[in-house]
Amino acid sequence: MGANLLGLSMGVRRWSAIGLTLIMLVSGCIGPFANNDVEPADEEDLAPVLTFNGVSDIDWGSLVPVSGTISDESPTTATVTISFSIPWGTLYETPDAYGAWDFNMAGLAPGDYSVTVSATDAAGQSSESFTENFTVIPPVESEAQITIWRTQVWYEDGEEVQVTGQVGHTYLETCTVTMFYDSGDEILPDAVSFDGTSGFFSLFLGELQGSVNGTAQSDCGLFTESRASASFQVSPLDEQVNDQDGDGIPDEEDDCADGASFSSSPTTDYDADGCYDISEDLDDDNDGVGDPIDSCPKGQTGWQSTPANDHDGDGCRDIDEDDDDDGDGIADSEDRCPGSPYGWTSNFVSDYDRDGCRDSDSDSDDDDDGIIDGLDSCPKGVIGWFPDASNDRDSDGCRDSDEDTDDDNDSVPDTNDTCPETLPAFPVNEFGCAPYEWDSDSDGVMDDTDLCDGTPLGLMVNEQGCADLDGDGVFANVDQCPDSQDRWTADTVGCTVIQYPVPWDTGPYSINPMGRVGPMTIATTSGTWQIQNAWDGNSTYLFIFNYKSSSYMSSLWGQNVGNLLAATPDNTHIFFGSYDSDYANDIAGMESRVNNWLNAQSQEKRESWNGRIRYVDQRAGEASGSINGVINDWNAFYYAIDRFQRWRQIGSLFDWQTQSCCYRLDYIANEPAMFNKEFEVEKRREDPAITTVDVFVGERHSGGWGGGYTTKTSALLPDAATMATFNTLEVFLEHSCSEHKDRYGIDDDGDGSADRYAGCHEWDYLHYLKICDEDNSSVCGTEFVRYITTYGREGRWITDISPLLWMVKNGGNRSFTYQGANGGWLNVTLMFSTWDDDGLRPTHGEKAFSGGNFNSDYNNESKYDRRYDVNTSTQWVKVEIAAIVTGHGFGQDPNNCAEFCNHEHKFSMNGRDVTHDFPEAGNSSVGSDRQGCQKSVGDGTVANQKGSWPYGRAGWCPGLDVAPWLHDITDWVNWAGQNEILYQGLWNGQQYSETSNNPNIRTLVWVIYYENTSTVGASFVEVGQPNEGLSMIDEPTQLGSNEPTSTVGIATRDENN
Repeated sequence: MGANLLGLSMGVRRWSAIGLTLIMLVSGCIGPFANNDVEPADEEDLAPVLTFNGVSDIDWGSLVPVSGTISDESPTTATVTISFSIPWGTLYETPDAYGAWDFNMAGLAPGDYSVTVSATDAAGQSSESFTENFTVIPPVESEAQITIWRTQVWYEDGEEVQVTGQVGHTYLETCTVTMFYDSGDEILPDAVSFDGTSGFFSLFLGELQGSVNGTAQSDCGLFTESRASASFQVSPLDEQVNDQDGDGIPDEEDDCADGASFSSSPTTDYDADGCYDISEDLDDDNDGVGDPIDSCPKGQTGWQSTPANDHDGDGCRDIDEDDDDDGDGIADSEDRCPGSPYGWTSNFVSDYDRDGCRDSDSDSDDDDDGIIDGLDSCPKGVIGWFPDASNDRDSDGCRDSDEDTDDDNDSVPDTNDTCPETLPAFPVNEFGCAPYEWDSDSDGVMDDTDLCDGTPLGLMVNEQGCADLDGDGVFANVDQCPDSQDRWTADTVGCTVIQYPVPWDTGPYSINPMGRVGPMTIATTSGTWQIQNAWDGNSTYLFIFNYKSSSYMSSLWGQNVGNLLAATPDNTHIFFGSYDSDYANDIAGMESRVNNWLNAQSQEKRESWNGRIRYVDQRAGEASGSINGVINDWNAFYYAIDRFQRWRQIGSLFDWQTQSCCYRLDYIANEPAMFNKEFEVEKRREDPAITTVDVFVGERHSGGWGGGYTTKTSALLPDAATMATFNTLEVFLEHSCSEHKDRYGIDDDGDGSADRYAGCHEWDYLHYLKICDEDNSSVCGTEFVRYITTYGREGRWITDISPLLWMVKNGGNRSFTYQGANGGWLNVTLMFSTWDDDGLRPTHGEKAFSGGNFNSDYNNESKYDRRYDVNTSTQWVKVEIAAIVTGHGFGQDPNNCAEFCNHEHKFSMNGRDVTHDFPEAGNSSVGSDRQGCQKSVGDGTVANQKGSWPYGRAGWCPGLDVAPWLHDITDWVNWAGQNEILYQGLWNGQQYSETSNNPNIRTLVWVIYYENTSTVGASFVEVGQPNEGLSMIDEPTQLGSNEPTSTVGIATRDENN
């Protein structure tokens, strides 16, 4: 940091200028950023706009309709994601040409749910997402009812006793019936017969002795349970008791002992009870039914009329005298209910099917079709048929041929029903099909067994209907990390090394940059916060402290905090605090500004910040633990912690767009964005599918322009057979600095100016990793990887140079050099792997073209080779151009070439051509993007450097590796003819006409040849020629202090390779 904070005076770096031209450049009179106000020609591809019609509460068994529209340039290529709050509840819909989309969810149990919808267009741009809640309302269920048809049951000695009745409930299939004697004994379940369709039940008690009392109990309920009970009594029939008389009948047998004088005989005393039939006996046959109402007044004797033997009480014994026991007009031989209640007559109104069972209370199947009325949709339908699967598919009591318009009773009329034979009780979709009949996502697995609804078309699924959605080899029903990135190895549960959290490290701890963060305790307005307890292994942390005595920090603190929050990654926590004694005012004001911004955001955005913003409720310097140690040691206004639990400095916040002033609060958000990219970079070597070879391990590269410019080493690669299995080569480089600190000044004499500098190097220089010839390790001129170092900060990168695998295909011991003027500590690792293997391997390569000074002579074929004959000695499977192009130098020609101009590199052959260019650098009609490199922080550019790092450049950024540009030209090749590639460097599509020798383009173009090694043997290797000498980058640098000065100079230096 350029000056001590917290009250020390700010120092100002002093710079030398290099002439009037450069001063005019800095002041804005001339420069690479002219014509910034020109509008781009192409129409902007906007993100889709989603309209959601919302959802409402539904009754159980109904569908949940989800629908809406999207507005997009091409709605049919967009995808609508619908996520219900149930396991595997995510599905996808494609809008129609008008942008309309809809989906109906079925089969949800009663309860509370939510549904979230969003849309993504073909370019990967996402709409705003919407979430709504709804409730599935449970059905209304009647209370359980139980009826015992005869609560007083009489029996004769030796008679089998049976108690019968009926259960009532909305869902009879859920009911059970149990019975108990009053003694507490439960009647055995085998003695209870219950029909869950009609509700009828019977209790078989067998032969009894004496009277017994009992209770029948029903328990019912689909979602709401209820219970009902009814009591019954079983008693033996009383024996007839005779009275005595004096008329010739023994007194003990005479019912009229002092009655009329007559002689008992069969004609005068039919029942021999001692009572004269003509004048004394009102029940001649002594059956308990008075003669006036006895249909058999002189019927069988020796019995008493009871409901058991004379159901209708007409005095005719049912067993041998009465052919209509219940007196309903239906002969017992035709009567389904010969014991129905007395006092009614069967007709078509009271007994629709004339079966002798009164419809109102005795007949549970009025039309005698075998379907009880409670379940019969046609309870008084056609008579004389019996339902089965062929004539009444849904068993609803309506004959399919002439009564039923919905044969399977799924609420979809037969005329519209795609599946008219759906089994009962299955929910159906709008086509009338149940899950076992329908495959809604067309994956070959029916919905009833499909654990993954909405599988995208064309994906292979397992038996559970689940696909490998993220291509990691693990099916979705097992995958705990369903969004794994490509080219990372997933474990058995579908997770890669970058998807597991980093566990809390118990030390040792340090307060140095890149040191391990230790425990800390901070008082916040929402309570005490301790990082050791809050650590989740996925988050990063920012601490921003105001200090009103510093005009610099006060200015930052007062900026629009919404810009900072909008740019901050979703895994970052921010702590706002203050060093001042009135810290409470500072944080209250900041909290108000933060809330004002949040209130203007979408609900999703507001919720994403829940728990991630805290306000330090004490002076910042009074927090305890490791944060206190860092504050006292660093004296900074802001601090950061990365995902590896390391203290990180926050670099320069200077706003280079302004040229001469200002710093940006929102640039602090660049740091956690960089941390997230670094996390992947540093974890890459841990991927189990990668074979690593260390080239440099913590080795000091001296730097400078003398002997320290080159550092040499060697590494042992796998053998040739192993190398042939790889199709990917990535190179990891870490270039770290003294103390892991950003460049900072040291004031030895106390005059407020820096006398010397420590930490990182100053300039953004070209650096190289080069490979030595296989047959002569002393020749090390072949460029392997190109880098541009940072302005005053460390860097870590991974570069994919897979096309150069042919250079190391033989494996074994190879030598490498690292070249560059900036010193530092090196860690370099080669990473070999195989992904999406198609059998192709780069087995041969030839250097085709190099660059030169970008002027009117750049395409002069007398000075440069600009034509190349493709090698057709072998029928290669693939031919590819691999170009590494970076432009350097500015301010010496009218177009600021070649660093800040869009020079175009055109390759032509056989009527085909392709151009590699750099629109972010600008041309005569479009100004360069002043945030071009800042936008690439997520791609690996080191953030917040101490120089003009944000500017877009031609082919490179400070603090970033240079990846090869690739283009497949296989189909350009005429295998039977001449194949000459013409290379041209152009400006606005034309030959460049300027004459300055300052602009320089460092071009290295290889033509790479591939064979299919699964069918072809290995071929020999030819190593290309070393690079030609190149000139150095000329680059302005950042101010050394946190306070801007009125003038910025630009230093230059030439590099000799």
